[in-house]
Formats: sequence, C-alpha cells, structure tokens
Amino acid sequence: MRRSGIGPDRRIHFLENLMTSDHTDLRLLRYKNPVFPHSFPDPFVLKHNGEYFAYCTGHWHDGRVFGVLRSTDLVNWKAAGGAMEPLDDPAPYYWAPELIYSDGTFFLYYSVGNETLMHLRVAVSDRPDGGFRDAGHRLTSDDFAIDAHVFRDEDGSEYLFYATDFLEHTHIGTGIVMDRMLDRFTLAGEARPVVRAKYDWQVYDPARKEKGGVRWHTVEGPFVFKRKGTYFVMFSGGNWQNPTYGVSFATSSTLNRDGEWDQFCDGEKLLPILSTYPEKLVGPGHNSVVRGPNNRELYCVYHCWEGGERVVAVNRMDFVDDRLIIEDEPFQEKLFPFLPDPRYAFEGGGWIPKAQGPGPDSVQRRTLDGLPSSFLCEFGFVARTAGEGGTFGFQLEDDDGILNSLVFSVSGDGLICRWEDGPGVNISELDVLPVLSPAAVHLVRLEIDHALVRVWIDGHSVPIDQLLPGPASGLTLFTEASEVEWSAFQLTEGFENGFERADGASLQMLGWAVDGTQESVVFGEGELILLACDERELLLSKGPAAGEFEFSAVLRLINALGPESRFGFVLTGVDDRILYEFGVIGANGTFRLVDDSQSISFDLPLWYQSGRLHRFGFTRSADELLVDLDMVRVGSVPLTLGKARLGIRCFKSEIAVESVRLTVLPLRSADGR
Repeated sequence: MRRSGIGPDRRIHFLENLMTSDHTDLRLLRYKNPVFPHSFPDPFVLKHNGEYFAYCTGHWHDGRVFGVLRSTDLVNWKAAGGAMEPLDDPAPYYWAPELIYSDGTFFLYYSVGNETLMHLRVAVSDRPDGGFRDAGHRLTSDDFAIDAHVFRDEDGSEYLFYATDFLEHTHIGTGIVMDRMLDRFTLAGEARPVVRAKYDWQVYDPARKEKGGVRWHTVEGPFVFKRKGTYFVMFSGGNWQNPTYGVSFATSSTLNRDGEWDQFCDGEKLLPILSTYPEKLVGPGHNSVVRGPNNRELYCVYHCWEGGERVVAVNRMDFVDDRLIIEDEPFQEKLFPFLPDPRYAFEGGGWIPKAQGPGPDSVQRRTLDGLPSSFLCEFGFVARTAGEGGTFGFQLEDDDGILNSLVFSVSGDGLICRWEDGPGVNISELDVLPVLSPAAVHLVRLEIDHALVRVWIDGHSVPIDQLLPGPASGLTLFTEASEVEWSAFQLTEGFENGFERADGASLQMLGWAVDGTQESVVFGEGELILLACDERELLLSKGPAAGEFEFSAVLRLINALGPESRFGFVLTGVDDRILYEFGVIGANGTFRLVDDSQSISFDLPLWYQSGRLHRFGFTRSADELLVDLDMVRVGSVPLTLGKARLGIRCFKSEIAVESVRLTVLPLRSADGR
C-alpha cells in the first residue's frame, strides 16, 4: 500500500485463515442474570472510552452516595466506591443517578429529598468513577421530581425528562415530563407531559394512604433514544410487588408535540416488554440502555428483586420498526455480549506518538491493513500537545493511496476539524461541531459500509456528502508535530442497513447483490421492497461468508402472488452451495419456517402475523444455527464446520424489508480469549 508523507509507519496486519487453526473454539460464551447479585437499585450504565460505569440509588458502603461499578463486557463487574459525598443538607434519600459526558466533564443528575419532597440537582467531576461535587444548582421547582434523564437530539439540543406528580389528572399519580435545557444547570421552565398513567397495569396502590387514600398510579424511570425519525421513551409502570409491573415504552415522531406520546402497552392486549415471571424474575424495572462491547447491539440494564434486594440484570434488546423487543425469558442463560474483534487492536490498548518539530519527519502513523468491506469502529483521543501547524486524525486508504481524511488542528482553546476527499482535495471545514477542548477525551465513531462512510464525533454526526470512490482497505491514525493519545480502539465487522435512503447511496453502492431483475428491488419509505412476480426466485444477499455471525432481518409480507408464494432465507457456503433454504408457510392460521426438503420445520409463535414486521434472527454457534423470531428461540439446525452466509429469498411474493444487520463474530482461542 502506498503512503503519502515520510515517517514511521507501523502496521497491524489482518490475521487470515483462523478457521484452520487448531486453537479455534466456535462455542459462544454464555451468561446468566443477575450479573451483579448485590443491592444496586435503579442502575444507570455509561460507556466511556471503551469501559462501562454503572451507578445506583442510595448510600454506598464507604459512606458516599451513588455506588459505582466498572466493567469491560457488561457481565463482569467490580465495585469502585461511591460517586459523591452526601450534601450538608440532612436529606436522607438520594435516588436514580444518570450521567452524560461532555468535553472533559461528567455531569451526574440525581434527585434528593425526604421521599415526600424531592427535587433534581446536578454534580460534576472530571472522571467517571467518583470525585463528584454538587454544582449548587436546583433544577426543578416541583414538590416532587425524580428520575432525571438527559436526552441530546441530533441537532445538539438537550432535554431533561423526569418524573413528577399529577394530582388533577384523570389517573392521579406520577408521570413523565420533558423540559428544554438552556444549559447543563438550567431548565427553560416549559415542562410538558410526555407519558402519564392511563391503564390499570400502572396502578401503584388502589388506596394510597400517604396520598389521602386515592387510587395512585406510577409511571417513572424515563430513558429516551431515537431511531429512523422516531423517538422512544422507555419507562417503568405500576408497583413492583404486582405481577403487572414492568417496563414499557411510548413513541413520538417529534419532541414538540402538543399531546402525550403514544403508549405501546395497555396491559391487556399488549403486555409490558419486560415484566415479572413468578418465582423466576420479580419486579424488573427502572432500566437504562447502552451499546454492547462491540458497539453494535443494544442492551437493557435494569434491576429485579432477589433475596430482598434489587440486583442488576442485563438483556439484549432490539427494534422492530416502531416496537421494542427484549430477549424472551430474561432469567434464562443467554449468549454473552458480542465483543469487538481482537485482530484490530493496539498492543496495550493505546498509542501515544511523541510530538516532534515541524517537517516531514514529524509525521507518525499507525495503520490497520486488510479491512473488511463493512465495519464499525470506535476510538478515543486526547490532544496532549499540538503546536503551530500540528495536525492529527485518521485516513482511509486503498492500494493507490489516501481516499479520505478527517483532520484535526488546534485553534486557540479549541479544535477545528476538516474533511478532505484526498490529500489536500475538496477540503470541507466542519464548523457544525461544538467547540471541543483539545485536553478532553473525545470519541470518534466511524462506520464504513462499502462506498458509504459515516462519522460521528462525541455523538455529533459529521456532515460528509461524499461516497468512497472505492473500497477502503486500510485505516491509518496519524499525527504531525503533535502528541496525541489514542485509546479504546474497537472494530467490529458487519453492517446495519435501515434503508432510509437519506444518504443517496444505491443498493449496489451498499454492497447488495441481487439475483433477479434489478427493477424488482426498490426503495420505499424506510423499507426495501422486493417483488418477485414471475417464475424466477429473487435473492438478496450481502456480506462475507463467516464462521461465527449473527444475521437479522426485519421484514413483512405485502402480497402473496399465488398458491406457490413463499419468502424466507437462504444459507449458502463459501462456494455458493446452498446449505438450507427456509420459507415461511402458513396453514390454518398458523405459520412455520420450513426448509425446502421439508425435513426441518419450526412452528412460529401464535402471535406471528406475516403481514406485520417481525425480526428473524440467525446466530451461528458451534456446530448449529440458532433461529429466533422477535428474540424468541424457535429452533436450531445442524451446521458443520465451515463459513456460511445468509440471504433473503422471495418467490411469487412482494415483501418489505425494514432493516438488516450482520455482525461477524471474532473467533476465540480454546481458552476463550
């Protein structure tokens, strides 16, 4: 690979042919809840610089408040002490801490009071594991305000969601409101209801004595995120001692709506997505959501009751269009959170090139070669020194040289950033980003999907209006006359397509192969429409054959075009030999997933509806392929050693594909590493 510039060039090479290694172990690791079997109520988890920090309600063993745990994998946790000294005020209750990180400062939002009167405050620290000091600001004037959650929208605006009481509502009790944040310490004073009780499953006490004997409802513990233009707020409802208690969600297409958000669960036809299983899982609630160790999958972290304490549990979750789903039977043994690929890592976890004077010898590089065609990569950086003319950043490369570069330089007290389509070509100054302090840790999220490149810095999307001219085979971190600490480099092979069409990339530019008529595959509104109306089957496929992987597709049937209509999936080997062909077949109001030989058949749950979006999941594990529907296991098929990949099939049918995700899982040595 040709390099521009002169200077040390240290490469980390891609390891090939691991499938033939005697040390390969295809058995996926497993874990079982609770992941922290000790008191840790109202858990909130923050991922920072490749590590997880969990925070809980109440006093910790060292006399401080808000206990802190640390982990690298979401399963194995170690205590790190309390986060903050108690206030001088004798208020006895410290509830529900939640954190955000911004430009070197951690902001901890919490509620404090005597249980009857509670208000929200914020504390700050320069590290996530402790040292927090109250900032001296009371955020709310309500008599009762708890469960603060900060949501940052795509335009950088921030909103505080929290729970407060509604004494004149049709369903009296605690509900969730939202207020705009003027800054990290000040609300606009424009709180509006987001979710209030409206169903019987949200009853806390039918005659609550402390509230004058009224029928009291509770909706609390908000957590907010956005996907494909839809806002989701998760919350807990009811009383943990009741079997109806659990976690549900509401949605909205905008933050600025006059009415409340649309609730998913009514407690009768639609139940909470996480609820009590008698004698197996009691009182699951007050959740937060965080990305897994490989930065791709989502996990719901919550508490449940065991031995008279609220302990910590972790379950995989996902989207099905505007629905949320969580692993079925969350108390059962489950697959360990997928890890990033160790083949793409820096020895010792980081790299600090020493600053040198200006000139060609001041350029230092570290390169990853042999990149996959699609991957997700995250890493952190701190600019220790950056002199006059000093720059640093990353470059995407092919065999002929540099394709694109993201370049940082210091200007005054802040960083400026630019995007280059080549060495000094089509330079775009990225002034949409907030002022970034060079001395703070910043997170870069880089997603390459064939020709499509996306970049986020500290969660802010970088506006890159350009497709790669060819596949990127190398990624280089570089510094010039600068001293920069790079850290927590994590790379995961795979892709996630939501078919939003906002990027302007064609299906072929995204790496999809269509076996059939090209005109039979078109973009809809947030969906990909497949139409196979002749005698030829339509097959849509993407991604490499892999030894271990997870493939999921959210899809629905639009029209069945005759009695021979079928749709489903094809599993092929490295030589394109068909291993299995699965089709969804309906009869007498029930559905099955059947292979073409009819020797393997899985009954789909009675709630499956072919015309509704559902998530089909396939996980390659050891010598079998695990099959799930909406994260409920429906069966498995044998699969001998060898690489394979999945595609979507359609025959005499019209189907809509809402999203597809492929995660290639790293192989481990026999000792599990």
